[in-house]
Amino acid sequence: MQENILFDADKMLESGVGIIAPADLNASHDVFAFYSKALAFPDYFGWNWDAFDECITDLSWLDDTTIDIIHDDIPLGLDLHSRVIFLRILHETKYYSNVKVKFRVHFKMAAKPIVQNILFKYYRERRYLHSNECLEYYHRKSRWNDPAEVALATIDKGLAQFYMEEGQLNPEDL
Repeated sequence: MQENILFDADKMLESGVGIIAPADLNASHDVFAFYSKALAFPDYFGWNWDAFDECITDLSWLDDTTIDIIHDDIPLGLDLHSRVIFLRILHETKYYSNVKVKFRVHFKMAAKPIVQNILFKYYRERRYLHSNECLEYYHRKSRWNDPAEVALATIDKGLAQFYMEEGQLNPEDL
């Protein structure tokens, strides 16, 4: 399983490879418009987070390829609720091993602790995954002081197990 959120935007910008996201993606509609165009979303795209999630984890209309989206900053800075949803969707695209398109999003290294903290807080609060041992570990307040990077590594193990059980992730992709 390959990470799909990378923190090497400076390097990517220097190389000139990838699709550069505009800096003014401040509303969910702006994110939908950019990604819809960049990834050639189908006409049935519904312009909401569920539809975004569905399209970005499918990408079956694209040929076998690698797509790199480069962000100079983290979108949706003023809309924190949407920012959490956006980052969660990007994070979980790596669990869809049936997708033939390699999709990666690049942020600057300075964004890493912000992204990790947002994701950690999101997963820590999700009770619907409580049966998963790796995820349940972080529902106990005593673990909330773990560094986000350590926490996300454990959470990723739990999510990989969850997505394997759902049939989205093949064991050989781990």
